[in-house]
Amino acid sequence: MTLALAWVSLTVTAPVGSVSIQAMFVPGNAGLVSGRVYVIDNMRFVRMTGVNFYTSTFEIGTIVAQNTDGWSTSWATSYMNVLTGSPNKLRVAGEIPAIQRNFDVTPSDNYELTYTQTENNSVTLLVEQSSNGTSGWSTLLNTTSMNGTQTTNFTPTQAYVRVKYSGSAAFSLANMTLVGTDTDTSYSLIARGDYRYSFQGQEHDDEVKGAGNSINFEYRMHDPRIGRFFAIDPLAKSFSELTPYQFSSK
Repeated sequence: MTLALAWVSLTVTAPVGSVSIQAMFVPGNAGLVSGRVYVIDNMRFVRMTGVNFYTSTFEIGTIVAQNTDGWSTSWATSYMNVLTGSPNKLRVAGEIPAIQRNFDVTPSDNYELTYTQTENNSVTLLVEQSSNGTSGWSTLLNTTSMNGTQTTNFTPTQAYVRVKYSGSAAFSLANMTLVGTDTDTSYSLIARGDYRYSFQGQEHDDEVKGAGNSINFEYRMHDPRIGRFFAIDPLAKSFSELTPYQFSSK
């Protein structure tokens, strides 16, 4: 079975203007039948304002520390210091350079973590989650990042996340932010047969009332369940002897 992929251009009005979005709708294979037409119904596109959970503020004057700006390390194998600059950088060094920080989050919300990495072109980012913030940690994301500005997204199912950075050699981090976003794109698919016509060859309009419950007579809609139109005949003024809700003088 071959399905056509529909590209749709959307224009979303935002406070700063309008944004053009090109969306590709790819229906899942479950329940699809070959030879039928599929339409998108009740589509909803929502992009809510992100909530900033954290922005790094590495203070000038911090030389060597075990805890800085909420980040902690194992003093036996690693240490941190702040490099003054624009912006300030958090440098992590030692035998096993590694830092971590916990965050309270909302389960099922989407989160975007952004940071700028320098000095080490291979740093491991590990994001874990837990229901109580102290034990039972499970891996949510495990990746290796390169120097430069990095952005990664994750969706926790627990109330706490722990972000860890580690490397085989010293590394520096700056411009770290964690933003919670809520993006919701939903649509439903209605299947209908190849033949979409009925009485007098008029086409069904199934999107609102269901299959076969509304017929498009071009100038007005007909509900076959009650045998009535929902608008008067557009030529009613020319035939005053007939009811304005009649069809073909019947």
